[in-house]
Amino acid sequence: MKWKAACRVILLVCLMLPAGRVMAATGATGITGSVPLVTYEVSTSDIGYFTATISWKTNDAATSQVFYDTKPHDDIADYRFETNEDTTLVSEHSVTLIRLRPRTTYHFRVRAAIPGTEFVAISDDYTFTTLSPPVVVIPPVPPAPPPVPPGPPSGIHLVLESVAASGMFIKEVIIEFFNTAGNFVANNLLSFSRSVR
Repeated sequence: MKWKAACRVILLVCLMLPAGRVMAATGATGITGSVPLVTYEVSTSDIGYFTATISWKTNDAATSQVFYDTKPHDDIADYRFETNEDTTLVSEHSVTLIRLRPRTTYHFRVRAAIPGTEFVAISDDYTFTTLSPPVVVIPPVPPAPPPVPPGPPSGIHLVLESVAASGMFIKEVIIEFFNTAGNFVANNLLSFSRSVR
């Protein structure tokens, strides 16, 4: 139990130390070793239909890159997609993935490196699922109304009559008004007369 507790303490100390060489003393003998670059607290946020943000931390300032695919791979080089490596050295990393497909599960691994050294850290495989697009229900198109039966033309309808009486020639014009359905609305009578020789 004491050995296991000591291992946990050593591991915690390693995570807190920056990557590089360390020296410890055992009695009168000095030994040296390397603290590896480590990724931890890998998480996802701001997951949308087409985007997602990947965040993680490292125990030293390092570059940032994400490899992702719709299925997991043992070799990080086998992932179909990868972001451009951000060469800004940081210990708190954040990379946004774009042009994703909605309602799709993605596998990803993060990679961090310290340029000019052998220190490279690659995480385990993690997953996230993009959001499903909302379902849009389009109501059916109502049937067209039945056509209006044909009737008399709308507007003005003329009826002409001529009558000869007492040497006068009389012309009467009846102006009849109909609506678009062919129903009679109103009329107006106009009379014209002149002498007949």
